[in-house]
Amino acid sequence: MTIAEDKAGAARQWGVPPDCLEQEVWENIVRAWAMLQFSSNIRVEDPITRLLWEKLDELMVTSESTRWVVYDQKELWDRGGEIIGRTDLSIRHLSWRTQFYILECKRLNIPADSQRKRANSNADNYVADGMTRFVTCQYSPAMPCGGMLGYVMDGDLPKAREAVKNALDKHASALVFPDKRRFRECRFLPPSPHGGTTRHRRGRQRFILHHLFVSVPDRNTSP
Repeated sequence: MTIAEDKAGAARQWGVPPDCLEQEVWENIVRAWAMLQFSSNIRVEDPITRLLWEKLDELMVTSESTRWVVYDQKELWDRGGEIIGRTDLSIRHLSWRTQFYILECKRLNIPADSQRKRANSNADNYVADGMTRFVTCQYSPAMPCGGMLGYVMDGDLPKAREAVKNALDKHASALVFPDKRRFRECRFLPPSPHGGTTRHRRGRQRFILHHLFVSVPDRNTSP
């Protein structure tokens, strides 16, 4: 099956071409992040994601012509009624019957502090506990795409991207790349080091993950 056939099937399932909707999702994420005001020194993943969800909900859901529903911390269930995961952000277009565009959020470049003696890139966690959930079909089993959002805690985006790139090589077998190329540019994401795309195989199907790295302000400042 070719990528074109994959996308044609997705377009029939979703009701509209997937590229258009992906672009709209990511444009709103970039806009929402730029508008965030951190009222306190937030350094933990869940509160950061909650602030982003609130702004995304404001941008994508509250208009009169809304076509979107945005969920924070949505539980995923298997057919046996067991919880198999909890997504950070899930976005559903009203034309999609049961599918969601899922985003997994992870901190990167976590500095040392009173509780953490050494700084940690957290890139292994980003890959092994984030990206692999999509490749194994724990997340988005019926979708051809998903997203990763990296909160760069020290603001060094090139360093964070390089650490993730090294982790991709380390976990290459689990990520099932179709070739040796890792990060690719994406036309609707900010250019490197802010964004990029990785491609994966899930059985006979192709899967695309879009990545966005954003700087988290250190002390009561706007991003």
